[in-house]
Formats: sequence, C-alpha cells, structure tokens
Amino acid sequence: TLGDCDFNDSEGILRERSGYFHRFGDVECLPNGENVLKTVAIVEEEATGLVYEVAPHCIQFVNE
Repeated sequence: TLGDCDFNDSEGILRERSGYFHRFGDVECLPNGENVLKTVAIVEEEATGLVYEVAPHCIQFVNE
C-alpha cells in the first residue's frame, strides 16, 4: 500500500478532491530499504488546476 512508502500525506495524497484524471503512473519508494514501485493516479484538481498523485484505491470515477 502507499503506507508502505512512509507517506506523511503532507501533499494531500489521501484528501478528497474533485478533478480530472489524467493517467496512472509509478513512484519509487524505499520501504525497509527495498526499492519498490507503487502505482499512483495523476489527478488535476478542478478548483485550483494543481496536479496531485492520488492512491488508486481512493479514485472514484463519476460520469457527469
């Protein structure tokens, strides 16, 4: 999980936001000194235009 990568959520990775999904990507992390790739969703926040890495299990696609 993303928790294995010791994320402190200072960038709001797990915060709920409304925005535009762009694609999935990979990030490297070193849990227990072992290099691991984790998948994240690249999401552009609708209100601010800022781009965030979001945990894939936190993505909910809606058709509006």
